[in-house]
Amino acid sequence: MNSTTNPLDFPKPDDIITPAAAWFGFAYSFLGLVIITRKVFIDYTQIRVGCTAVGATTMVLAIANVLRLSSTIPELIFGVLQTTFMVLWMDLMVAITFHIGGRFHMPEERTGIIYWATLTITLFANVLGLASLIIMDGLQILGPGAIVNTAARAACLVAMVLVLWYAFTPVICIKARKGEAPAAVVVVGTW
Repeated sequence: MNSTTNPLDFPKPDDIITPAAAWFGFAYSFLGLVIITRKVFIDYTQIRVGCTAVGATTMVLAIANVLRLSSTIPELIFGVLQTTFMVLWMDLMVAITFHIGGRFHMPEERTGIIYWATLTITLFANVLGLASLIIMDGLQILGPGAIVNTAARAACLVAMVLVLWYAFTPVICIKARKGEAPAAVVVVGTW
C-alpha cells in the first residue's frame, strides 16, 4: 500500500455490496417481469398470469429496496410493504402451485390432508402477517411485533414446503399399475 493513502479513504465493502445487491435485485426482477409478461401476451395461460402477479409483487419490493437505500422511503412504509407483499407473494405461490398440483392428482385425490394442512397454515400466515402489521407498524410495539413477524415468515416457509409437497407427491410416487396416474404425472415423472 502506498504510504500517502489513508486506508479509511477506500470504500467499505458494505458501501459497495448493499447498493449493488439492491440494484441487481431490481434489474433481475424487472427482467423476469418483462419476460413473463411478454409470454402472457404471446401464449396466455392462467399460470403465467399468476407468475406475472408474483413478478409484480417482487418488483414492488425491489423498487422499495432501492428507494430505501437513498432514504426516499421511510422504514415504517418499507416494513408495511415487506410484510404485505410477503403474504401476498405466498398466497399467489400457493394458488399457482395448487393449480399445478391439481393437474397431477386424480380428481378424487385432490383434497387430502396435505391440501388442508397447506390451506390452514396459509391462513395462519395471513393472520400472523396482519397481526404483525397491526402490532409492529400500526401500534409500533417493536418487540412483540418482531416476534409475530418472524412467526409469519416461518409460517410462509412451512406453507411453501407443504404446497410443494402436495403438488409434486404424485410425481415422486407414481403408482405402479398402468392407468392409475394421469398422463401429466408420467410425463413429468419421466422428465
